[in-house]
Amino acid sequence: MSERFTVLQNPHIPAGAYEPSYYLNGDGAPQGAFAFNEELTVARAQAIATAADVPPGGRILDYGCGLGAFTIAYKKLGYDVVGVDPSPHALGHVLPEARDLVQPLTQDVLTKFEANPFDLVVAKDVFEHIPKGELHDVTDRLLCIAKQIMAIIPLADENGKFLFPLYENDPTHITRMTRNEWLGFFPYSSVRDYEELTAKVRRPDKVDSTLCLMLAEPSPEWQYLYDWARLADETPARGQRAGRFWRGIRNILVGHNS
Repeated sequence: MSERFTVLQNPHIPAGAYEPSYYLNGDGAPQGAFAFNEELTVARAQAIATAADVPPGGRILDYGCGLGAFTIAYKKLGYDVVGVDPSPHALGHVLPEARDLVQPLTQDVLTKFEANPFDLVVAKDVFEHIPKGELHDVTDRLLCIAKQIMAIIPLADENGKFLFPLYENDPTHITRMTRNEWLGFFPYSSVRDYEELTAKVRRPDKVDSTLCLMLAEPSPEWQYLYDWARLADETPARGQRAGRFWRGIRNILVGHNS
């Protein structure tokens, strides 16, 4: 994974896409999802933490925190929270209550967290900004510093069009997958679809177009099979009976995950 969040260098994202206008209204106030709402944002943050069984006062990493609205919410709820974001523009306009809670997203910062891991990483509306080829590296890195990741992701149809049409207007939305594609995309992690959480974190017209995806390290009884499945991906398929066998195991694991 690159020093900064990889979307900033991705050639498919227009230069200047993360200028202040991405986060702020014309009057300089936070817009849309970047604004903090005392009732709504706090309720959604609590729903995520509850679904993930984060203990009172537990540690939460708000990954891709933007202006820090959810970071503030977790602080108000009594969690030990840190927000990270790659955008200098976002960090420069962070909400006042989040200024002491937010840090730049760099490898050095992530490495520092290894000494004091998190109970949960929240990646709300983040994965669609990450190049598809780098998602595994990102999630593997995050699972080195946290027990689990809760990702809130907008869904696309089989043609790569977002189910909620307005998401098409954001040129930084570069990774588009269906529900089944997302659920099968992480074959080396334990995966769960938290469908019951979606209505608690989205407004009604976005519920059917959203996936709440939990990623975690596999349980011990499954770990050795996941390790062998990884090995299968490094084994040439042609003429390799072992490779074919372990690829079959991997396919079973994908079914187990979903």
